Amino acid sequence: MTEALRGLETWASTDGARAVTDADRHIGPALSNLRSCVLGNLEAAPRDYFSALSLLGREIALQSGSTSFALTEVDALAPIASGFDQTAARAALMEGYVNALLESGERQGNASWDPPACVVVLGDSFAAVAAGHPSADQEVLTAWADRVALCLVRARVRRVSIAGGPAALAVLCDALALVGIHFEAR
Repeated sequence: MTEALRGLETWASTDGARAVTDADRHIGPALSNLRSCVLGNLEAAPRDYFSALSLLGREIALQSGSTSFALTEVDALAPIASGFDQTAARAALMEGYVNALLESGERQGNASWDPPACVVVLGDSFAAVAAGHPSADQEVLTAWADRVALCLVRARVRRVSIAGGPAALAVLCDALALVGIHFEAR
């Protein structure tokens, strides 16, 4: 067995003792490749090593690993690797973990504005649209407006009353004009 494989096995052997949730108890196999990447980058440039740790933290979050499990991941690495800054390593790992959670929350929040949730068909070919999408990202808003316009076209809506924030309104008005739906923005 190679030294790298022994290191990975030693690292993985601590999973059970550090597990707080059921997800923590089953997360190990999903982390194996990224743990290998971290070990492979121990001697690399700090940027590569910290990027590998950040990806590992991101994967722990995406696999529903607990914060406690993520925080102790660097502690589990310490016995098999020497000469690294544990505080900086923990910070890099947790940055990936927290960013993944924030991005997930943002995606969920944005998805709540997707059609048909933001559309109310009020009568024959008439609808109201709540254009309060929280994003300020033009690409996100454009994709959202395109989905709303498509929803309205499929529902055979020809006239729309729209209310919402200025950024979302502007993008939605452009999308509706493109598909020939008449609108009144409030």
